[in-house]
Amino acid sequence: MLKNKGALGLVVEYGSDTSDDDVPGPRVSTKRTHKSDDELSDSERHYNKKDKMLPVPQVFRELSSDQHTDDPALHDDRIRSFAHVRGNWASYAYIPFENIDGVVDLVECIINKLAGKIPLKQTDDFHISLSKTVILKYHWIPTFVESIKSRIELSRKFLVIFDGLKIYCNEERTRTFIGLQIGSGYDSLLRIVEIVDKCLEEFSLATFYKECLQRGI
Repeated sequence: MLKNKGALGLVVEYGSDTSDDDVPGPRVSTKRTHKSDDELSDSERHYNKKDKMLPVPQVFRELSSDQHTDDPALHDDRIRSFAHVRGNWASYAYIPFENIDGVVDLVECIINKLAGKIPLKQTDDFHISLSKTVILKYHWIPTFVESIKSRIELSRKFLVIFDGLKIYCNEERTRTFIGLQIGSGYDSLLRIVEIVDKCLEEFSLATFYKECLQRGI
């Protein structure tokens, strides 16, 4: 009588206690026979070859057929400067600031003055740029952010005062915008830009516009 040893135990017991001599009747071999390639017919060779080929996983078929179509209407009619690549992130460093009444009034005044002459759109994302838009690999982002953070946190606070307007155009000539020039605080801000540039160079990325470093950002 077999003791209860689970499935593996039963297999072991079967292999050790039972022999071919105990099985009545004619002996039948359970081994599969394999034909050589010379013995196979053309149709058998065809299906044999197909059986050996593993199917391509669905996820890779989707990746190869995935083509992104950009729609500028989804982001204020901006035209993408870089082709969409999975795992790449368009990124830039900047200093955000809240909608100051004086700045908002100035923007509204400019839009009203140019109404009907030049189509302008008011931004709701006021900021001071510290870098160009660059492409970061997804796995670079934590290291890049930590690199900037560890260097900038040693800087002292400073005051920024705007003192003029300037018209800028992006490198692709697809977008024009009006920016405020920096008066007081320019030298301190320039040091921050230089810190960001060093971090960009560590990743072999483009640094900030040199002409902007002459005066105004």
